[in-house]
Amino acid sequence: MALVINTNANPRMQLLPIPKLKKMALCWCGIINLFLPGVGLMIATCIENNGGTFNAQMGVGLMQFLLCFVVVGFFWSIANGIVMIYHAMQ
Repeated sequence: MALVINTNANPRMQLLPIPKLKKMALCWCGIINLFLPGVGLMIATCIENNGGTFNAQMGVGLMQFLLCFVVVGFFWSIANGIVMIYHAMQ
C-alpha cells in the first residue's frame, strides 16, 4: 500500500492507496472510482505499474469491487475516489 506523506493532509487519507500519476489521469481515475467501485483504482494501478505497490493497490481495488455488493466496498470506493481527486487537485 502506498502511503501518501503529506503533513497538511488528514491522517485518515494517508492510509488509502493513491497511485502516483499525472494530475489529469489521477482525477479521471478518481471519477471512475466514484461510479465503478474499485475499477478506477485498478486502472490507475495498471497505468502506474509500480512493482512495489502493484499487488497491494490491485488487491484493494479488487476488494472494493467485490465488496460493493455488500455496500462496504461502495463507500470505501467513494472515499478512495474522493481522496484521489483531492490529491490530483493539489
